[in-house]
Amino acid sequence: MPGSADHPSRPLVSWRQHLSCLYAYNIRHFIKLGYRGDPRVQKAVDLMLSTARPDGGYLCDIHEKPSRRPPKSCIRGSAKALLAFSEQPEYRDHVRYRQLIDYFMNRHGIFKSRDHTRLVNDDMKRSSFPITWRTNLGNTLRAWQDGLWQG
Repeated sequence: MPGSADHPSRPLVSWRQHLSCLYAYNIRHFIKLGYRGDPRVQKAVDLMLSTARPDGGYLCDIHEKPSRRPPKSCIRGSAKALLAFSEQPEYRDHVRYRQLIDYFMNRHGIFKSRDHTRLVNDDMKRSSFPITWRTNLGNTLRAWQDGLWQG
């Protein structure tokens, strides 16, 4: 996967000035509205597919600091990406989608990666409506259901 010289996980086209959770959220809804074939939607999908983080999740560029160790991925952005991929069965076998599934499986879905008895954050216990940048147990399970077990 292409990367910049200062940060190998950063693609040449990046999330800069954008939020990965918002991109993924928009991708999902544009597909639901019938824009799957639109080249602008495909460009955003290609960005999602070409962006790889060490833990398999997603994070906005604004949080990356090339001089520091990369921070952990954002559970919110990763859940939104999982929801977007669940609307695109053609990517079910794509390596990037599988990495994202592993990201959630390694943390037992919604728990802290090193303590599987504690939820990753308080968002998991409450409704995410109308605050769409949050995620919760329902969003994550819905994406797993749509993406993994339908077919």
